[in-house]
Amino acid sequence: MSAGLPSIATKVEGVDEVLVEGEHGLFVPVENPEALAQAILQLLRDPEARIRMGAAARMHISKNYTVDRMCSQYLELMQNCLKENNMQVLHALRKVCENR
Repeated sequence: MSAGLPSIATKVEGVDEVLVEGEHGLFVPVENPEALAQAILQLLRDPEARIRMGAAARMHISKNYTVDRMCSQYLELMQNCLKENNMQVLHALRKVCENR
């Protein structure tokens, strides 16, 4: 998406929070190669839609998924965990960060 191209994805956990059907790309059912092939052909045959979705995808990513914004959101999450004294969540977050 950040490359200015539409995405073709499955609706696995979290993907539909980033990709909007028809705006940034297309969704296909999981483990359905025929649907994937049709989606690829659809984008190949419609350059206007491909360009429109790609531009929208790039704008969406550059606006909503900058390093600064992601860090701010993680910091807010950690502060909320501390406020609630939820050490288990904080410990899990630390493990995730250490593994990156």
